[in-house]
Amino acid sequence: MLVVEDDETDRCRLVKFARRAGLEAEFHEAEDLGALQAQIDARRFDLIYVDYHLGLATGDEALDLIFAHPGQAGALVMMVTSIDKPDTVARLIRAGCADFLLKEQLGPEAVGKSVVTAFERLLHLSALDGNDRRRAALFQMLGRFRTSMAPRLRQMMEAMLSRTIRFLESGDEDGTLSRTMLQQTCADYIRFLDETEPRPATPDGARLGEGRVA
Repeated sequence: MLVVEDDETDRCRLVKFARRAGLEAEFHEAEDLGALQAQIDARRFDLIYVDYHLGLATGDEALDLIFAHPGQAGALVMMVTSIDKPDTVARLIRAGCADFLLKEQLGPEAVGKSVVTAFERLLHLSALDGNDRRRAALFQMLGRFRTSMAPRLRQMMEAMLSRTIRFLESGDEDGTLSRTMLQQTCADYIRFLDETEPRPATPDGARLGEGRVA
């Protein structure tokens, strides 16, 4: 996980909230665009939180760097800001942000929900466009997150998937291919999350035999 934020206190807060939310990740930080470029050149990230105001730069510039980098194609990118304008939120989501968090509402619960919301959006896309490659990539990402989520966060993820299935089953529309695919995808993900019990943790917090979210 990477936190891109020019204020050191806010960086520390976000890392703390992520840990409390149940993410057992390798945490990295960047205070400006230069540090961001160095970080994304050095490793692949699964989760990136970006502050909209980065000194003289903006979150839009940070997004451009991240989305243009071939090594970060699968990263979930969240924007964190004090700006609460629907047009800004819509623009950032269209630009590729997986979720949008307000600093004033930031806390462990908000960080945990942002991860679940991001996966929900991606699984809808993977089901609606019928892209097998996107679906396979999402399974791989979920596999990495599965070994890095505390039980409570895993439960939140499974609850979201179950709600989606119930919503689809209760609809009045005829079963279209996309709806059927989405139901099957959610069911597959639930089975995947339940496939194995979390393995014992090593002293540094990593699961034995498993990689952690970066």
